[in-house]
Amino acid sequence: MKELEIQNNIKKLRKRDNITQKELAQKIGVTTSAVGMYESGARKPSIEALINIANHFDVSVDYLLTSKNVCKKKEVIKCKRRYWLILKI
Repeated sequence: MKELEIQNNIKKLRKRDNITQKELAQKIGVTTSAVGMYESGARKPSIEALINIANHFDVSVDYLLTSKNVCKKKEVIKCKRRYWLILKI
């Protein structure tokens, strides 16, 4: 199984949005030190932190973990509606 890519993806998304570790930490409710440790691989984010990070950057948790299955929340909602409509028919 491929190694998880959490640290690279968090850093890549943070730099993409041009925000500091401190700004990200404030937005997701952790310390600046925690974000630094996530990005260096010294510490893995909790499930709650992963969800907050994914929500902040509007990506899936799958993307944070693997760089695959990029699905923005709006697309997920569309997919769920389409699936529900199919089931209803």
